[in-house]
Amino acid sequence: MRRLIAVLLLMLLFFPLSAKQEVWLGADIIYDLNIPTSDVKDNLESTYGRVETINSVGLGFDALYFPFSSLRIGPFLTLDIIFPVGVTFGGATEAFISYESDYRLDTSFGLSYYQLIGPRYGFFLDFGMEYGYYRASTTNDPNSPGPVEYRRFGEWSLIGDLGIIAVRKNSYFRFYAGISYSLFESSLGLRVVIGGGGGFIL
Repeated sequence: MRRLIAVLLLMLLFFPLSAKQEVWLGADIIYDLNIPTSDVKDNLESTYGRVETINSVGLGFDALYFPFSSLRIGPFLTLDIIFPVGVTFGGATEAFISYESDYRLDTSFGLSYYQLIGPRYGFFLDFGMEYGYYRASTTNDPNSPGPVEYRRFGEWSLIGDLGIIAVRKNSYFRFYAGISYSLFESSLGLRVVIGGGGGFIL
């Protein structure tokens, strides 16, 4: 029994020495379907109307750190910038053009688990929190010469992502779907995200 304990302790001691640290840096193209809370709808009503959903596209930038390459569990940090391209009223979706550069900036952090099944392919899971910062103009008139006023507000959400990955040497590609659930709000708010992209493993 003592020998077994000694062997286990030695394995735990030398495991960090033999394991390699990894940093994954990448970017994604994102499609976002936002079912906003009533608070978000109130803030956007002067420009968007009383919308049911907001369709957006954007770019995401990701950083992940894995202390041990043999067990890829570690923290992630993501920054997404999202631009509205469509809104839904009464079940009908209409194209939306923002003449005043409306956007949403999402900052996410949490824990990731990446698992390769074989040398090249695998899957991943993300779980964490997100702060979404909105900047929306109170008017949306083309070629308006007057000063523009913006509503600026934010919301906290829980997020979860599930996706697949492909690895080749020091680069990777991933495709994923995620969901975001609004916190601390007076009504239900959900966002569904589909994204794909890639990056480099350092």
